[in-house]
Amino acid sequence: MLVLRRGAGARYKFNDVAQMLEAFERQHFRLGVIAGFTYASDKVNAYIADPARDATIVKVGDDTENLRNLLAGTIDGFIADRIVAATVAWRQQKSDEIEEYPLYMTTPIHFMLSRASQSPAMLDRLNGAIDEIRRTGEIKRIADTYALPILIHQTLDANWFKALALLGTIAFTLSGVVLAHAGRYTLFGALVLASIPALGGGVLRDLIVQREPLGVVRDPTFVLAVIATVLLGMAFFKLASFGRAERLVEPLRARRALGTHLIEVFDALGLAAFTVLGVVVILDTSVHPLWLWGPISAVIGSSFGGLIRDMIRQDGELASLKGQLYPEIAVAWGLAFSLFLGWEADRLQPEEIWLGVVVTIAGAFLTRMAAVAFGLKGWPYA
Repeated sequence: MLVLRRGAGARYKFNDVAQMLEAFERQHFRLGVIAGFTYASDKVNAYIADPARDATIVKVGDDTENLRNLLAGTIDGFIADRIVAATVAWRQQKSDEIEEYPLYMTTPIHFMLSRASQSPAMLDRLNGAIDEIRRTGEIKRIADTYALPILIHQTLDANWFKALALLGTIAFTLSGVVLAHAGRYTLFGALVLASIPALGGGVLRDLIVQREPLGVVRDPTFVLAVIATVLLGMAFFKLASFGRAERLVEPLRARRALGTHLIEVFDALGLAAFTVLGVVVILDTSVHPLWLWGPISAVIGSSFGGLIRDMIRQDGELASLKGQLYPEIAVAWGLAFSLFLGWEADRLQPEEIWLGVVVTIAGAFLTRMAAVAFGLKGWPYA
């Protein structure tokens, strides 16, 4: 693909490689390429090799240099493998500064052996080995281990996903804040009750799958969000305890009243975001099979924190187990997302992965909101 500065694609109107090269020639386009690299199009390779175009061809050692030159204005664009270019930009935290031009060049990849040193029998053995690693699923395992986690993290590093996860964390924290106020807990007690539903499920999940370091240690943002929410909640209740403002607190004293519309929405967003994160953690740790451990990880990360909190409080009801449709949503959508990623490992299309994340989040969110609106319960055991 052709990589450009974000917003630059609107200046170009070509639909195929020939038109692209004509536009390059006409506009004296400065093209970045990797020295000695053979690209997917013979026309592109011929264009690069033409000595007459040396002034507009900038040859470098790798795509990291190409990206640096593009952002510095030394070149107008560079041609690169889609996954490689996206990964380089993501690792440099520059994904929001570049864009793909929607023209893709593809070519099959072949192993070529020397006739002088290799026999037809060796070629047959090589072809047989390729067929075997396809048959046994080894190629898919390699994609699951290396390429797929990188592509999925590029999607999850977007600001919109981080915002969803943060809103969900705040919603889970608020449930503990309200319970701590109703039970007249100390500040430390409030921090415990708030942090367990917000962070406890993720910690338990990471311990089970032996993820190192734990997610909560990798990014302290969520710990700080829990602390800030508890402190703000404490300040609110202190202020509201004076005068008429006390009546604002009363509706929040009961656990049931936590289902105000705004909190329920945030809670549903958190459930959806943590369902996706649970599956991604399994990709990170290469635990197999994904279709089994993905949903398990999703439900642990999104639901077990609240369960642990209720057990600590010695709450005999344990609503997450005896009533509301909640953990079942994480299991169902975690399974759907896991199956999708298993299928996507053979394709590795960034835009399809992004769409899969969005559909999973939307599906889990809407399912939870429907459960709240219609009072849907979990499937009864007896």
